[in-house]
Amino acid sequence: MRESLVRMIGKQRMGLLRMLGDISGEAWNVPSPCEGWSVRDVLAHLVEGELAIGRIYRGEVSEQGFVDLTAIERWAALPAEAVRTSFWQHSEASERMLAGMDDARWASPIHAFGCSRISQLVRLHLFEGVVHGHDLSSPLGLTDPRNDEALAFAVAFAIRATPAALARHEIEPRGSIAFTAGDQRAVLAATEGSWRLVESPSADAEVSLDPGGFLLAATGRANVPDEAIAGDRAQADRVLGGWCVTR
Repeated sequence: MRESLVRMIGKQRMGLLRMLGDISGEAWNVPSPCEGWSVRDVLAHLVEGELAIGRIYRGEVSEQGFVDLTAIERWAALPAEAVRTSFWQHSEASERMLAGMDDARWASPIHAFGCSRISQLVRLHLFEGVVHGHDLSSPLGLTDPRNDEALAFAVAFAIRATPAALARHEIEPRGSIAFTAGDQRAVLAATEGSWRLVESPSADAEVSLDPGGFLLAATGRANVPDEAIAGDRAQADRVLGGWCVTR
């Protein structure tokens, strides 16, 4: 899995760089799916993420909170092309660190971005790249740089993050709900006072989406259409109200 993650991050990064080469002029100022952020702002956020993650990969720090969402303001005075160049430089440095990371460093403990191990942070790194690749491409009608493998990984990541998201949004653990995205299916159920992923052939409510639609809904970028919901609609509405895994 380790080699696969590093490879997918490299492919996602190269896809992003190729796509960014097609953006110029006023296109940088087009609003993105991230409320209040332009395409340029999303890219600045990605640069900030690469800077922060790179410091952890290099062992400069082991503790850090989440990326400061207001930090994109520091890029406002720079030309958009300079922000793009910064992303290329810092993402390349992160990729080099990953490629040369030994087993001990891969498993080393950290306390950053909600992750307790470097290996967890690498998964988050890829997830962020996939999600924000959509944020950069969709408002401009460009080809999303993600591939099917990276999308499947991001869906699995969102599924694993859902119990914590529901707890964070204080959605009372009660009943069960199933999510299906392509060939991936997961059931969340109230177990011993908390939401947990369980093995079950059925659930009170069922939500079925294609993988791309699933990722958009799971990250608050789209609503779940009525036709994608079956079973107990009240249960589905209650749970989906706190589904967003990125807030």
